[in-house]
Amino acid sequence: MLNGILTRWEMLRDDNFQDFLKELQEYLKSKLNYTPLEDGSDYWMIDFDYKRYMEGYLPDADPFKHTRNFCENRYYDWWEIREMINEYKGDWVLDDAEILNRVLLK
Repeated sequence: MLNGILTRWEMLRDDNFQDFLKELQEYLKSKLNYTPLEDGSDYWMIDFDYKRYMEGYLPDADPFKHTRNFCENRYYDWWEIREMINEYKGDWVLDDAEILNRVLLK
């Protein structure tokens, strides 16, 4: 696995980060629950109750399970990728679904 610095270097080279985000979002679409909203927009949800997770009732749940697996399968440092997604969005990303629902590609 690449360490954080090498992961960041690889992502920033030749706009790899945009391509990585696009691939990650496609991967997440195959893993998360899809719910169309009344206004016709798409909405994606993780497979557990996030509120109960935050209250400590689901200690084994991982809100980034799919993103973490995606990164590990490509030998990227998960923590560095998460930090880069937060920087890209300009705010904290709370779970896999938020990467689809709130991280807009340029």
